[in-house]
Amino acid sequence: MHKAFTPGKIASIEYLSEPAAAPDGMTFAYVLSRAEKSLEAFASDIFLYDVRKREHTKLDGDGSHKSPAWSPDGRHLAYLSDASGRYQVWVKALQGGAHRQLTAMRHGVECFAWSPDGTAIAFQSKVYPAEIRDNSVYTELSAEEYAAWRAQKAQEPIEITELMYKYDGEGILDGSRQAIGVALVSGGRPKLASADIPSFRPAWSTDGSKLAFYGRPHTGVKARSCELYICNVDGGRRKQLTGDLMVGGETPPCFTKDDSAVIIDVYPEFPEGGTIQSLYGVPMDGGKPYELFDRDAKDYMGINGLPVSRSFFGQAGPLCALSPDGRWMYYLLARRGGVGVNRLNLGSRETEPVVYGDFSVQAFCLTKAGDVLYTKGTPASIAELYFRGKRLTQHNAWLKKLQIAPVRELSVPTRDGEAVIQGWILSPAFREDGVKYPAVLEIRGGPEATSAADFWHEYQALAGAGFAVLYCNPRGSTGYGLKFMQNNAAWDKAADDLMDFVSAAVKLGFIDEKRIGVTGGSYGGYMANKLVYSTGAFAAAVLQRTLCNLCTSYGTGDIGFASAKGPVPADFKMFAYLTDRAMRSLICHIDEIKVPVLLLHGYADYRCSFEQAEQFFIALKERRPELPVRLVMFPEETHDITRTGKPVNQIRHLSELVDWFKKHLIDEPWEGVGGDEQAPVEDRGL
Repeated sequence: MHKAFTPGKIASIEYLSEPAAAPDGMTFAYVLSRAEKSLEAFASDIFLYDVRKREHTKLDGDGSHKSPAWSPDGRHLAYLSDASGRYQVWVKALQGGAHRQLTAMRHGVECFAWSPDGTAIAFQSKVYPAEIRDNSVYTELSAEEYAAWRAQKAQEPIEITELMYKYDGEGILDGSRQAIGVALVSGGRPKLASADIPSFRPAWSTDGSKLAFYGRPHTGVKARSCELYICNVDGGRRKQLTGDLMVGGETPPCFTKDDSAVIIDVYPEFPEGGTIQSLYGVPMDGGKPYELFDRDAKDYMGINGLPVSRSFFGQAGPLCALSPDGRWMYYLLARRGGVGVNRLNLGSRETEPVVYGDFSVQAFCLTKAGDVLYTKGTPASIAELYFRGKRLTQHNAWLKKLQIAPVRELSVPTRDGEAVIQGWILSPAFREDGVKYPAVLEIRGGPEATSAADFWHEYQALAGAGFAVLYCNPRGSTGYGLKFMQNNAAWDKAADDLMDFVSAAVKLGFIDEKRIGVTGGSYGGYMANKLVYSTGAFAAAVLQRTLCNLCTSYGTGDIGFASAKGPVPADFKMFAYLTDRAMRSLICHIDEIKVPVLLLHGYADYRCSFEQAEQFFIALKERRPELPVRLVMFPEETHDITRTGKPVNQIRHLSELVDWFKKHLIDEPWEGVGGDEQAPVEDRGL
């Protein structure tokens, strides 16, 4: 008999990312990441797939390897390796050549791009102004020297003078910044092309004479906003091409085939709100930027859509790629539950799907012939490598030995008749006919995100423990058109949608409505908190990365500033502003919570800061001492603990969640809720 998926299985997952096709289309490269035996970190390797021989070989060499990129002639492979201590650019000739370290930047290299003629590589690196002045930025320290430097740095005070001084995942800003440099493949010391402002994601012009990159020239609340820049390869004649365009900067810039414009990702503003990540062309001659998509088209959705609730680790690849002939822009898009590759005709502005279905494409690249190489996951399988619809790898074949829970789709009309909610139900892994099972409603983060048809270990661990798992895309989600997310839908309508989905799932007949739990992280943690106190429909809750007090979240995270949406009014009063935030906070309803609550939170979370979990825990402990309540804090983890956290912490995090629901929904159901006096779930709405 097959065994269930358990939290400990996270240690066995092999994550594929960064597919890269050689120019001749006969060799593919990809990155494979897995937990180290210590479970304290992930290690990664580059694998090569020979199309003719259908063979996989691991790239040799010490250390972890990632970010493979073929030279334009296909004779060399460049990649990042930490063999020398920090990730640097290395190059290897494919025909018997030795590994050669190309850069020795003091703080390593974060990403890079080949020049069109293959003679140089542009890269992004972390720098400190003082190290640029004394030229030490170009000298790599030994492992012992770097450890000593970091220990000393950790003891130094940090001077804070800017409004935006910390970001989740980066921590407190310490005076360093990202810079763009260029290294010749023939050797020699690299040259920094842009280092006076934070500069990142370099890209080469088609003729190789210029670089495009994103920079952050702003201060104050706009410090995180970026603009598009171009410069000569040596950094000369730098020019800012955008201003207040809401540039996303989440995918590298892309020059058009004739170098007349640079294509970038942008978040345009709409009168009634809503989030679309679109593509804009920015003329090199300083002309007005223009949107590539037809905004009046029926299927206008832009690109990406931020799919979540999927098992992924590794360097995120580009969201779009220009076809070799320059006529088409290929791009990732989450749409109605699937994530695929679409393409946009740059002339007619018409779009069409290239790879799309009940699955999730996580990353892709184009061959020189225009074929798509991609990684793809499904609700029952962790992402593997595919080409022309054929699966090329079997790195997670061990899943076949487990009882993976089946998933079914469920569509539910909204109570106001304005939309239809798409959702899914994972049955318990070992479900038997005629038995009613406990269930857990999973609410994804965002709100500008979408749940997609992919494998998410949290869902499978719950199903393996005997739960039905319910998840859906309420209004406010991406992937269903602009109207679906406008007019503050994520905050004003999503709660109704979630509850209606739960009601519809219960009517299927195999869910025990008296034993339903709820969990979610970030926005999902906020909504789970709201539903717990306001509906009476849930018998236990796990709040991940929760947000409960809008008043104290001001200034303690990296979002939520008073001036974030524009200049504050002349009659603005901080007292009135914070009072309003306090009165709209969920912690005001702490006395109305009647079920066991577990809080899971990273101490280094600078998005929904740890003090949010602290307040909720203390308030509930003080006001409702009879309730089971527990707070588990992860000292070094950020907002992304479930995605990029240490494997040991990911396992502990998931184990805590599963065990809490097992205890309070299966082993010892909480007596404070349930029983004959409990109303049917459809009568327990908001």
